[in-house]
Amino acid sequence: YGIVPRGDMVGKSSYATVLKTIVSHCIITNNTKDGVYFSEPGGDSNYLNAEDCAFVSCLIADNGGRGVYSHIGSRSVFRFSNCTIVGNKSHGVYCGYSGALRLLYENCIIFGNGECDLWSG
Repeated sequence: YGIVPRGDMVGKSSYATVLKTIVSHCIITNNTKDGVYFSEPGGDSNYLNAEDCAFVSCLIADNGGRGVYSHIGSRSVFRFSNCTIVGNKSHGVYCGYSGALRLLYENCIIFGNGECDLWSG
């Protein structure tokens, strides 16, 4: 994974909370799994509890899984502005939990990703 907190505690959860954060001018490429991974708390997994975050002028490309994976059902808003999400093996952006989550895109290129560019379940 590219951006996701990782824990070393066996059988315990490791998490981080990110509120109103801007990720700007980052290159997130060539990860063996997903480039950016957001998920709500649950089970014994590691997760990133995020709300109202923005990605500005980022390149998310050539990752082994999805470019952006979101499994959040809250009222969070994720903004992507001037981002390029291309060439990821699975999906460009995968939203596994539609809930009340809003994904907003402005001046983005999302193209040429494996299974599909945008998916919401």
